[in-house]
Amino acid sequence: LHHISTPWMHDHITPRDGRIDRQGNPCPMIWIYHYLVTGGIDALMRDKVYHKLRRNEHLIGGHCGPRELEDVSSDTLLSASEMTAIATGNPHVRRKVLLEAELTRLQQLYRSHRDDRARLRREGEWIPARLTEFRRQVEQARASMALRDQTDGQPFAIDLLDATYTDKREAHARLDKAIGALAQELSGDRYRAVGRYVPVGRYRGFPLALHVRFTDFDLTLQGPLGEYLTAPTSFDPMGQWATIEHALKRLEATASTAETSIRQLEQRLRQAAVEYVRPWGHRVRYEELRLELNTITASLIEDGIAVAGFP
Repeated sequence: LHHISTPWMHDHITPRDGRIDRQGNPCPMIWIYHYLVTGGIDALMRDKVYHKLRRNEHLIGGHCGPRELEDVSSDTLLSASEMTAIATGNPHVRRKVLLEAELTRLQQLYRSHRDDRARLRREGEWIPARLTEFRRQVEQARASMALRDQTDGQPFAIDLLDATYTDKREAHARLDKAIGALAQELSGDRYRAVGRYVPVGRYRGFPLALHVRFTDFDLTLQGPLGEYLTAPTSFDPMGQWATIEHALKRLEATASTAETSIRQLEQRLRQAAVEYVRPWGHRVRYEELRLELNTITASLIEDGIAVAGFP
């Protein structure tokens, strides 16, 4: 395969190579030729295109993390300053322009490194608070599970206001009556009551309350550590108590989800601590190139060549 010209993007080269570098080719070996002009831009273009191709393959293979990635698009297209450097006959001017392009790229990487450190610092501030919240959820769920398990297997019984009910339909009728009375009581000032918990009894050792919402009520069970398990009110007598039981059965899932979040956040916090103290990996190279640029700039000024300073 002969590449007569060098394209701008690596995804133009890959299909070309794929014409012969593919399954089904009986040849044990293939040859791919690139024709480059000495002193032209073809060689620089080819180096940039293949540099991006190798980097993408490295990323797809999972061999580098986000802190090692750079802005790959900036390596693909030639800037006007690079083209000017190639065309000029003064090697110092050429080197100066190329140094400035490389230093600009390194400065962009440093800004990205600095932004990453700021993000990691913020994570170190909010993750501990989230860990505390998830640990509290686990503790609450386990305390509620312990209380729930004390009445496992016992026949249905619920305390509602003035009596204990063992029949689910009768209990639902009494609850429905209590909801109607509360709605009538709050009819004149419903919005001020939104968010209130009105006690109505006990179920399986849990205090039972109606949670006032804008248009309806939720039936809630208060756990031993103060958390609320919510079960929407239902017109179906059997469905109402099934909903409450489902809220109690969700306790294991709640604890498991919180424990998973704890493990993920703890790992993220450890990674953030390691990443935060990691120094910028290009500092030595940046200082070396900056010193070389200052030397070349001073030499050009001594030769009477007007050059712009580099920030």
